[in-house]
Amino acid sequence: MNDLRDAAEWITAADRVLITAGAGLSAAAGFDYTDRERFAELFPALHRAGFRARYEMIGRDLPPEYLWGFWAVHTEDIRFNPEPSPLYQRLRGIIDDRGYFVMTSNVDQLFSRNGFDSERIYTPQGDYGLYQCLTPPARGRSGRPSRSFAKHSTTTIR
Repeated sequence: MNDLRDAAEWITAADRVLITAGAGLSAAAGFDYTDRERFAELFPALHRAGFRARYEMIGRDLPPEYLWGFWAVHTEDIRFNPEPSPLYQRLRGIIDDRGYFVMTSNVDQLFSRNGFDSERIYTPQGDYGLYQCLTPPARGRSGRPSRSFAKHSTTTIR
């Protein structure tokens, strides 16, 4: 393989494309869980407590006021940020009208937010747009929308 031009040629020649993506694609689009500057900007109380990056927070046992504050701000920023992603839009443009399917571990929905058909996206790790309890949900329910909770929480805690 010469470089990315070869990959673009292969995609252009293909009838169908399977896209697989993980955290690296979202980080390249600007959603970097190791970004210390953005962490300090969004989470000043956690920064004062000695934390420096979002990755430190995943799975961390925190007091409820820190825990829910972190998840509300994090979800609002990562999942509901209205800005389009030039990187994801460029990829969508390369794929064009050919058949495609996306399999991603990313929970930010950047694919669907940038023009990819949500019916052609598989996200086995979920979606920050839905919160789910530890106990099994009611029949037919896969989660509760998180937007109103995140929005209310972020306006309350700021």
